[in-house]
Amino acid sequence: MHGIKNQHIAIHNIQQLKIRSKHKYLAMTAEFVLSVNAFTYQDLSVRFNINCRAAAARIKRLKSKGFRFNTIGLNHAEGRLFRLVDCEIWQDDVKPKGRNTKIRPTQPSFVFVSKASPPVPELDYLWKVALGL
Repeated sequence: MHGIKNQHIAIHNIQQLKIRSKHKYLAMTAEFVLSVNAFTYQDLSVRFNINCRAAAARIKRLKSKGFRFNTIGLNHAEGRLFRLVDCEIWQDDVKPKGRNTKIRPTQPSFVFVSKASPPVPELDYLWKVALGL
């Protein structure tokens, strides 16, 4: 491993990514990035069997998760050459799921009934109609 700032934070962030099932592919990418000195999108695409756009998207997502990269050169055959240089603490925004997430009105909602509304029919009559009597 090369000398990056806050390597212990990078390892902590990778562990946090491994915990969340939707971020496991990012954890694998972060481990690879941490283990090499420098990399290109082509290296990522070969390593993980993805196209270069997906590799660029993974790096963009890693940047949003606290990983900081420097562009150290340009290889015309493979593209930009990146190096992981720093990492900041990242905490995933936990969003509660379920029916508690529905927006509840703070003020009671009112139903306005005008005097012109038809009267409610008698229930006995409805039963007779339903039974065919």
